[in-house]
Amino acid sequence: MRLGCGLLALLMVVGLTAATILAIRQELRAARYPGAIPMPGYTHYAVQQGVVRLDNAYRTSAPFAEVYRWYKIGFNLIPSGETGEGCLQLRKISQPFDFQRRMTVWVCETPVGQMILVSREMSFR
Repeated sequence: MRLGCGLLALLMVVGLTAATILAIRQELRAARYPGAIPMPGYTHYAVQQGVVRLDNAYRTSAPFAEVYRWYKIGFNLIPSGETGEGCLQLRKISQPFDFQRRMTVWVCETPVGQMILVSREMSFR
């Protein structure tokens, strides 16, 4: 009987881990502008005190206005102003049930195309 409970607990942990990994992968795919190239060294993941944070950076040669509009409309983000350095910031906080999700996107115009910084935080309230 103890072996069955232990095996069941192990399967639950493995299943939860697999579901978490799949959810993170989907989150990463969804937030990447079509055709944008990930910037090496700018991908960070952290889990602290019940908060999961994902940060990514991308480059694209697509026009600034097109990239900005894609994030604004596609994720229903609210413009929150200029941050200097040729960047515009968009953000959104959603709170379905006891879960809080924050998304912040910076679209920055650079001499070699647009740089996109995407930050997501997920936590239980």
